[in-house]
Amino acid sequence: MLLESQNKKIIVLGSYNSGALSAIYTLSKQGYKPILVAPRINESQMSELLDEFYSMKMTADNLADIVTKTRPDAIIPIFGGQTGINACIKLAKDGLLSAPKCKNFGNRFSIIK
Repeated sequence: MLLESQNKKIIVLGSYNSGALSAIYTLSKQGYKPILVAPRINESQMSELLDEFYSMKMTADNLADIVTKTRPDAIIPIFGGQTGINACIKLAKDGLLSAPKCKNFGNRFSIIK
């Protein structure tokens, strides 16, 4: 279990592919509230799976706006490839992820102490 699942928001960085969709489906079934951030999203299909999703480039600036707005409990960047990981690294270096105590899963760097 990643976190206590009751109403915890988790940002999933990714593209519209089977890996990201599987993660979203699994998180939803476990009681989490996944938020997808992807460059291209089929909005009609996503509206059935998600309360929130953002169709935009995965840049550190865009992700910073989403983190500030949604205040997630965790981020899973690995479905966003190197672009998603780089955006999270920049946010971690800027200290944005430590303020809301946002955990980072799925890579080798640690954001939270």
